Amino acid sequence: MNSRPLISAARRFIAPRTVVASSARMMSGHGHHAVPHELRPVHLDELPVPEGSWQTYHDQQNLKFNIHLLVGVGFAIFTYVAIQQSGVMTWNASIPKLPEEGSK
Repeated sequence: MNSRPLISAARRFIAPRTVVASSARMMSGHGHHAVPHELRPVHLDELPVPEGSWQTYHDQQNLKFNIHLLVGVGFAIFTYVAIQQSGVMTWNASIPKLPEEGSK
C-alpha cells in the first residue's frame, strides 16, 4: 500500500493558508497618514511656569487631605457605634459560656 497520496493530502490540508484580509480601512488604498502641522514636538518653553510659593500650595493640599482623612475616620467610628447600639451585628468579642453539664 502506497501512503504517499495520503501524506500529500494531509500536508495540503495542514499547510498554512494565506488569508485575505479585507477591511473598510484598507479600501481607500492609503496606508499612511501625515502628521498635522499643529502637532509638532513639545518644547520646554511651552510648559507651564510654576508660580507662587510651593509651601502655600503644599499646606493647602495637606489641609484638604487631612480633612478628608478625619471625615473618613469619623464616619467609620459613627458606623461602628451605630451598629453596636442597634444590636444588628454580633462582634463575638468574648468567648461564650458553655452550657452546664446536666442541662440540655
